[in-house]
Amino acid sequence: MIIYKLGCIWGKGAPDFFEMIKDKNISLSHIHDCNPKKDSIILITKGHTIKAITILQEDCHPVTDNLELKDSFDQFSISYNNETLFAKSKWIELKPEDYFLFQTQDGICQVHKPEIHQITKSLISKYMQKDNLDKQIELLKYKKQIILQGPPGTGKTRLAKLLADELMKPEEIEIGDILQNLHLNQEVVTSSGKASFTIIGMEGDNLNYVRNSTKEIGDLKFSHIQKAYKNKIWLNNAITNGSDTYSAAVAKYIFENYKTSNCKLIQFHPSYTYEDFVRGIVTEPNENGEGVLYRTENKILADLAEKANENYLLSQDDNTHALQDKWIDETFEQFRAEIEGEVEQERFILSGDISIFKVESDCFRYGIDWLHPSRINYIDFKKIIKAALNKKFNIDENQIPKDVSAHAHYRFTYYLSLLRRFFDKYTYKTVNDKVALKNYVLIIDEINRANLPSVLGELIYALEYRDEPVESMYAIDKKNELILPSNLFIIGTMNTADRSVGHIDYAIKRRFAFVDILPTDQAIDDVVVDSGLNAKAKSLYHKVAELFNEDKSKTVYLQSDFKAKDVQLGHSYFLAETEKQLALKLEFEIKPLLNEYVKDGILSEEALLEIANL
Repeated sequence: MIIYKLGCIWGKGAPDFFEMIKDKNISLSHIHDCNPKKDSIILITKGHTIKAITILQEDCHPVTDNLELKDSFDQFSISYNNETLFAKSKWIELKPEDYFLFQTQDGICQVHKPEIHQITKSLISKYMQKDNLDKQIELLKYKKQIILQGPPGTGKTRLAKLLADELMKPEEIEIGDILQNLHLNQEVVTSSGKASFTIIGMEGDNLNYVRNSTKEIGDLKFSHIQKAYKNKIWLNNAITNGSDTYSAAVAKYIFENYKTSNCKLIQFHPSYTYEDFVRGIVTEPNENGEGVLYRTENKILADLAEKANENYLLSQDDNTHALQDKWIDETFEQFRAEIEGEVEQERFILSGDISIFKVESDCFRYGIDWLHPSRINYIDFKKIIKAALNKKFNIDENQIPKDVSAHAHYRFTYYLSLLRRFFDKYTYKTVNDKVALKNYVLIIDEINRANLPSVLGELIYALEYRDEPVESMYAIDKKNELILPSNLFIIGTMNTADRSVGHIDYAIKRRFAFVDILPTDQAIDDVVVDSGLNAKAKSLYHKVAELFNEDKSKTVYLQSDFKAKDVQLGHSYFLAETEKQLALKLEFEIKPLLNEYVKDGILSEEALLEIANL
C-alpha cells in the first residue's frame, strides 16, 4: 500500500480547494514531489488534520491537459504547469469523529509511518464496508427480499444481522424507543468525544443526567431528543447550543445502538413445511373434558407480517380504521380479563337467569340453565363493537342488524347487555395520531435447505405483490387472507457449496435478488491486529485459496464442475486471536472440510498431499 499526503491550501492566504477537488472526484500531485500511480492512496488534509482518503482510479495526467480543471485552478488561485498532476479518484470523506493527525510541513509527500498506514487501512475498510452495506440496503428497499449466497465461512449470517440492524433504524423515534434503548446509570459520550454524562432518571417528559466532569445535573426533553434524531444533527453540523450537544449525544447513541424486537431469525431444514413457517393447526387440551381441540396459529412469518402490517397501516395519513382496530383489540383484552375475574367470583348476569359462566380462549360461554349453552365469540363481539362505533346501529334501540351479525341479531338481548357494559366502561376518542413507520426483518438462514415452493405456498405471489391480500389455506379469526406489507423485509443466506440441498426454481429466483458474499483476505486485516499472527493467517488463507485456483497455467485441483466462488473456504476460518487458536482451526475445521471436499469430488485426490502439508 503506497500512501501520499496532500494539503488543500497552496500558498499563504490561498483559498482551501478541498470542496473543489471533492466535487470533481480528483486528487492532485506534482511530478517533482511524487507521481502516484493507479490504486495509490492520498490523504487529503487541512493543516495537519486528515479529512478524506482518496484511492486513485487511474494514473496521473497533467492538469494542463484538461481545460475545465485549468479554469477551476485559476478560480482558486492555484499555480500550475504541465508538471502539476491530477487523477480521477474514489473519495472517502471522513466523519469528524474519524479525523486524525499527520504532522508534517510538506505539501505533497509520501507517507511511511506504520501507524498512519494502519489507521488509513482500518478507515478504508470501515468506510468500504459501510458503502457495501448501504448498497445492499438500497437493493433490499427496492426488491424487499434478497439472498446472500457464497461458500462456507464468508460471514453471510453476520452480514444478514448487520443489514437487519441498519434497516430497522427508524427515520423517527418515539418515546418508547428512547426508553427501550437507554437505561439508568448508562454513560453517554458527546459527539465530539470530549465529554460524557450519565443518565440518572427518565420520567414524565424528561431525561435527567449528570455531567461526569462537573457533577452538574441537567435534563433533556424527550421531544428534543426525537428532533435531534430525526434531523441527525450530530452528522449535519447542526449543533448550535449546549442543550443540542446532549440531545445529539443521546440521539446518536440510540441511532448506533438501536435495539428492537422487529427482527426474527430462523433456520430452514429439509423437513420444514408451510405449517411450520406460515400458518398451521396446533392442538391444545379441551378445557371442557377429555380430548384435544384444534386451532389455527400464525407461525413466524405470518406473525411478523401481521405486526408489520399493523404498523404500516397506523403510519399512514388515513389511519382511522387502523387506530380504531388497535383500540378495540387492546381494550377488549382488558374487558375480557375483567369479565373473567367476575365470573370466577360469581356468574355474570346477562338477562334474568341467563349468565356468562365461563370465559374461554375464544368466547364467553353463557346460558347455565339451558341444556345446550351458547357462546359469544370474541371475533363477532369485536365486529359488533366496531359497527357500534361507526354508527351502523344504536345500542339503545334494542336491536342488532342481521348484516352485522346474524347470531347477535337473534340473541340481541344478551349481546346488548354485554355491549352496554363495555361502552359504560370504555369510551373511544377519535384521534389523528400517526405512529412512526418501522421496518421489520425476517432472516432465513440456509434458505435453500427447504423445499421453497412447498414452504412458501401462496406467498410466492405475495412476495412480488406487497400490501395485497392473498388467501391462506388456513383461516384465523374466520379470515383466510394474509398480507406481506412493504415494510417487511426478508434476508436469506445460502451456502453455495452445499449441493445436497433443494434447487431454487425460477419462479422464486426472480422474486429474490442474489448477492455474492465471497472470501477476502481484507477481513483478516480488519480483525487480526497482531502483525505476526496476521501474516500467518494471511499466508494460510492464500495457501488454501491456491487449492481452488482455476488458472490452467498452474496446478488445478478444483474439479471442472465447480467454481471457486461457490466452494472456496471463507475468511472466517482464518480469524484467530492467538497462534494456538489458528492451529486448532487448521487441524479441526480447515483440513477436515478440505478432505470432505476431496471425498465429494470438489477437489481432486491430488489435493490430499497439499492439504496434509498445510
